[in-house]
Amino acid sequence: IGVFSALGASLLGTAWALGVERGSRRLKRISEGLAYIPLLMPELILGLGLLILFSRVLRPSLAPLHLSLDSFLSVVLGHITLATSYVFVSVRAQLRHYDRYTEWAARDLGAGTRTVLTRILLPQLSPAIASGFWMAFSLSLDDFYISYFVTVGGSGFKTVPLYLWSLQGRSALTPELNAISVLMLLVSLSSMVLASLMAKSSRFSRSSFKRSRVMATADRPSSPQEFQA
Repeated sequence: IGVFSALGASLLGTAWALGVERGSRRLKRISEGLAYIPLLMPELILGLGLLILFSRVLRPSLAPLHLSLDSFLSVVLGHITLATSYVFVSVRAQLRHYDRYTEWAARDLGAGTRTVLTRILLPQLSPAIASGFWMAFSLSLDDFYISYFVTVGGSGFKTVPLYLWSLQGRSALTPELNAISVLMLLVSLSSMVLASLMAKSSRFSRSSFKRSRVMATADRPSSPQEFQA
């Protein structure tokens, strides 16, 4: 679940950030405001809202198409909803220092959209995307409230936090539970350390890029048309 959720959040968050970056100022303000809602909203409220959305909107809409939204897919979609904003914020911060002149030069030399995306854009954004991926993975691994609500108390599908919660109140807890808890803690800490290292690498690349442009900031073109001229 953590891998699928992190991959989905990374794709959606990156695409969202790219779309906002190339949109109007009004779109940027609205999108940034929406992105901060899951970050500021209590996870309990978010989980309850997703339960209502899945049970009253998505599942009835999919029923006439003979499609179902099982517990596993519900948990993945819920975790993606929570983690996409974290990826969006990470990529947006990196896009503020994106070198558009390199992209304009590549297009002026005949590079297509696919070449610009794979050779110029993604390499510059890769530290921010990787940082967002590990943050999303850590959030999915430790999540309880969203998993609890979208699976109706874990009745259809249990993640590790839900499984540990279902064992509360027992007089004798097995040593395996302690081992699972320690492993989850180590994986979460490792994910956050990797995310921090990726973010640090992103900041270092931005500072290096700024230093390399100090002597070349005069008379820079402000648009692709001026660059071609």
